Amino acid sequence: DKFQWIDKNGDGMVDESEALFYVNASHGSVEGFKFSAFDKDSNGYLSLEEMDSEPSTS
Repeated sequence: DKFQWIDKNGDGMVDESEALFYVNASHGSVEGFKFSAFDKDSNGYLSLEEMDSEPSTS
């Protein structure tokens, strides 16, 4: 599935470099992407739930 493809190292979490790689590959650019808007718990990783959620606007 998509999450497993994005999670290149298979640790069950997506770090910022993995997220940026995916955004660039799927959209052709990382312009406007804010990792922190998805990282709700600010732990430096995105869980499947965080990736499926709407980005934070704060």
